[in-house]
This record gives sequence, C-alpha cells and structure tokens, in this order.
Amino acid sequence: MAKKRKNTKFIQLMPVIAIVLGIISIIMMFLPAVGIKGTEMTYTGWQTAFGYTKEGIFEEAIIFNFSLILFIGFVLMISAVVLAVFQAITPRSNFFALLAVLCFVLAMLCWFLQIQFLSVGDGFSVGGLLQDNMQLGIGAVLGGITSACGAVACALPIFMKK
Repeated sequence: MAKKRKNTKFIQLMPVIAIVLGIISIIMMFLPAVGIKGTEMTYTGWQTAFGYTKEGIFEEAIIFNFSLILFIGFVLMISAVVLAVFQAITPRSNFFALLAVLCFVLAMLCWFLQIQFLSVGDGFSVGGLLQDNMQLGIGAVLGGITSACGAVACALPIFMKK
C-alpha cells in the first residue's frame, strides 16, 4: 500500500516539475541564443524571434527580421506551461498531458534549430557574417534541454498510471 501511495505522489509532482522547467525555458529567451563564431557578438532569443535593428551613425542596419517560426516556438512554450497547469489540475485526463508533450517537443525543436529558422536582415549580411558563421548560444541550448525535460515530465504520468 505504501508503495502505491508513493507512486501517486510522484505522478502528481511531475506536472509541477514540467511547469517549472517550462518557465525556465521561457526565461532562456532573454539569454544569448545565437553567437558569431570567433567573436563575442551574441543575440538573445527575443532579438532573433522578433527582429533586431542596430542603429548606426547614418542609418539603421536590420540585423534580424521577424521570424514567424521562432515566434511560434515561443508561443508553444507558453502553451506547454498552460497545458501542464491543466494537467496538474486534472490528473486523471491524459488529453492535456499529450498536448503539453507535443508543445514541449515542438518548442525544443525550435530552440535547437534556431539558426536555421533565423530571418537574417540586410545589415547582417553586409558585414560578411552569414548563418554559416553562427553557433547556438547558451540560452538556446538550455532552453532546448529544459523543453525536452519538460516533455518527459509531462509524459511520465501517462506511462506511470495503471
């Protein structure tokens, strides 16, 4: 009997862990997500998704344009957290858990494929720095890892039930 009760507590704790991991992944949006090889230049996930313009002496240089796919990835991360909250509220239903897992996995793909989904502006290619010279930053790596762990935390209660 005690073993079954301990398993129930574990199952109830998993959506809460997924919520915390999702919030951490959302915070990673403000850390460096993309860096330039051989330099100290980094850009946050916010800049890569919503666009970034650097003001120069005479004119503005558009470094990144708005990227719809990266924006959808961030919306999916917020949706995954909301669905994990619904999963914690209704522990008997697998519907919210499956949707949360799907959102976490798609957000993870957006984190790890961030360089491929970038919309590079004209100001970035003028300096000769193209997507070939970019590398993932710490924000993108940690955001992808926390998204993957959030997906596992949402999926465990589905498989741990009777």
